[in-house]
Amino acid sequence: MIGNLKQYLSLNPKILTGLLALVAASLPATIKINGFIMLLSIHVWLMTVLIAKYRFKFPMAPHHYLLILIFLLHVIGLIYTENLKYGLSYIERIYPLAALPILLGSLQFSDKQLTRRVVLLAFAFSTLFADTLYLFLPGDSLDNILSTTRTYRGLYMLFSLAIILYYAFLSPVDFTKVYERVALYLMIPINAFLLIQSGSKMAILLLPVVVGIFLLFYRRKRIQLINATLIIALGSLVMYYLIQQNDFVSSRIEKLATEGTDYIRLRNWKTNWSAIRENPIFGVGTGDSVDELQQRRETWWQEYIEEYNSHNQYLEITLRLGTPGLIIFILLLSLHFMHSLRRLDFIYLIFILIFSLSCLTESLLVRQKGIVLLAFFSPFLFETSVPKRRRLDDVEEVGLSTNSETPAEKY
Repeated sequence: MIGNLKQYLSLNPKILTGLLALVAASLPATIKINGFIMLLSIHVWLMTVLIAKYRFKFPMAPHHYLLILIFLLHVIGLIYTENLKYGLSYIERIYPLAALPILLGSLQFSDKQLTRRVVLLAFAFSTLFADTLYLFLPGDSLDNILSTTRTYRGLYMLFSLAIILYYAFLSPVDFTKVYERVALYLMIPINAFLLIQSGSKMAILLLPVVVGIFLLFYRRKRIQLINATLIIALGSLVMYYLIQQNDFVSSRIEKLATEGTDYIRLRNWKTNWSAIRENPIFGVGTGDSVDELQQRRETWWQEYIEEYNSHNQYLEITLRLGTPGLIIFILLLSLHFMHSLRRLDFIYLIFILIFSLSCLTESLLVRQKGIVLLAFFSPFLFETSVPKRRRLDDVEEVGLSTNSETPAEKY
């Protein structure tokens, strides 16, 4: 009995890929659904350690330790926080920052390319499906299965679009059948349409960045680059038309173009900065960030009435943890950015860029939607990224390989 269980739990590649795909696919769902699937994956991982005695990969990459260190700094921040109740609830929310890097950083993927493809497309399909439901069903009817805000919808859709662009154009070896490629091509305008409908200003502004990087990667032959550019130009015209037809989105874009960042957000950042200047070393603690801001706001301000967070993750983490927290967070993102550049990994690079830039206007690590997004995809993309290789027939530049790597190559 124990022998069969050991054999079953030895992290069969199909079981591993399926669990990771479920975690990715459940990201648009409620915290309860996504949290249950994460805990299930962690329990399977623990059983492999205790029963199957699976040989895991240690030590892990430094990138993963930085995520864990951010979690530990928040735990230490409980010592000097006044609002301990909120601090403890926040620690419960950010446990993926420690758990997921350990899980993903210690696994040995037998087929990185297959695992990455399944997990990323599971996320993309799930995101498209969830946003389609938002489009056709009233929001109240989805409260039990889906939970997200405009910001996260836009961020998810933008990352989903990058995934689809990669598998549609940059990696044709993965999908060679005509109906598969047609399906991917059709998903691109659907994804772009849903992204516009989300109304996320940051996601819409970052869209040209994603498209520009895609064109830099898509430089195989001149005629194909011209065709891709024409397709993108046509798509841009369609998107411009869709924006003009959507009064809510067009008004938000017009306001941003004429006024820049709204004065409420700027005032909120100034309030954050005044609090940070008084607590530059250790911050105010894990649970006191909102309370500290509320004390500095006028009671008639919108940010006071709605109890806004920092609306900037760099300010948020500095306010909570002080300068050391900010340095570690920037170092984490910088290491991932440099690693994605060294590997010339399109999806990895896009993820780090859009997450880092979105942190300028949103506190992404306040909600579990952003916490799990970073805690899952940054170690996953790191672990499944391999050096770019050029195919001998010069048909495609592929960002993935199943070749074995030495530790020096890995880091």
